Amino acid sequence: MDLRHLRAFVAVAEELHFGRAARRLGIAQPPLSLTIRQLERELNTRLFERSSRKVALTREGTALVEGAQRLLRGVVDWKQDAISMSRGDQGLLRIGFVSASMDGKLPEAIRRFRADRPRVEFELRLMDSETQKGALRRRELDLGILRAYQYALSEFDVTTYHSERYVAGIPSGHSLAKRKSISARAVRGESLIMLPRRQQPALRAALEQGLTAKGEGPRSIQEVDLEATAVALAAASVGIAIVPQSSTQYARAGVVFRPIRAPLPPAEFDAVVPRASSWQAARDFVSYLL
Repeated sequence: MDLRHLRAFVAVAEELHFGRAARRLGIAQPPLSLTIRQLERELNTRLFERSSRKVALTREGTALVEGAQRLLRGVVDWKQDAISMSRGDQGLLRIGFVSASMDGKLPEAIRRFRADRPRVEFELRLMDSETQKGALRRRELDLGILRAYQYALSEFDVTTYHSERYVAGIPSGHSLAKRKSISARAVRGESLIMLPRRQQPALRAALEQGLTAKGEGPRSIQEVDLEATAVALAAASVGIAIVPQSSTQYARAGVVFRPIRAPLPPAEFDAVVPRASSWQAARDFVSYLL
């Protein structure tokens, strides 16, 4: 049975007239009559009582017409859902994000996108950049919000939507806190507080290289998962926090922030979408970040 048979059956059942049903379907009456006979043979039952003066549903036809109507409505709804999904107007959007991105443009982008497309549902997953990269490759995420510094991402479309410099969060009682800025040479032998190497290996390596002067680097590095934690530990005089400039929002008593005069990479947020993805909602979401 195909949809052509169901449409013919429903049209005749609702019109109770083969001529009107044929015009409604945009076909001639003989092909419509043939289609109904084919359907009756397939179902091994008569659906209509026919005479020269009227057409009426049989008992079996009456019992089957509501189900046929429901099936056709379901097909229409399914088609509309498919079209809506292809346009990115509904469906599930799976987004991975690094924790620091929630302090920037991401929450507002989510709010505006949800307002514009209420039928799109969000699944948000907190992941570091390295973990997101793997999840995107396995198509477990539709979109990643991460720091893509020096990642081999040839199979992805990458859009940088935010860039800033790194600063030093210095304990207020430290001698370096009196300076207007600090150099790589100034942090030689100092204890630093930084995000873990496992989160962003290439970025961490570039930061350490930029903070090394004449082959000498920091005395030690305390790893923490969050920029806010790094600032808190700097305030507790555990060490000097190397954090993006936006981390100054975590300012508290006991810590001051100073620019760093060193060849450090920028702290960027990137929106990453698999290049082979056809999920339009993921691509459209990127524009809300810009």
